Amino acid sequence: MGNLGLPGIGREWPSLSGPVRRAFLALVLIDLLFLAINVVAKALSWLDMIEDVPRLLDVTQDHALPETFNYLKWAFCVAVFAVAWANTRARIYLALGIIFLAIFLDDALQIHENVGHMAARILGLRGAFGLRAKDFGE
Repeated sequence: MGNLGLPGIGREWPSLSGPVRRAFLALVLIDLLFLAINVVAKALSWLDMIEDVPRLLDVTQDHALPETFNYLKWAFCVAVFAVAWANTRARIYLALGIIFLAIFLDDALQIHENVGHMAARILGLRGAFGLRAKDFGE
């Protein structure tokens, strides 16, 4: 690829190897499939052909398949960057691995949602502009 010129990265940003590239593309395609299913289901619900998007497939619902699939994607990113760091000792891979680990933990444990609820309660926030009080806390 190209020289990034950043400390700790080395000269080149390595390309994805064959198996990693295929896994990455599979994850993206599955994501697109979930989105397509939601678009079609929403259109069918607007046409009164179905009641609503099935909860298990709804991208807006906690603990539905798309959200659970996100955990797999975050874990995949953490693993890829951990292996890249172990092979190169480039600090950028360590930093990216830590960032994706934080995203994974926040998503899986709903940290910012829980903090938002607490902040709204402690600060006495009220809903406004079409947002709930907890949304301001988040």
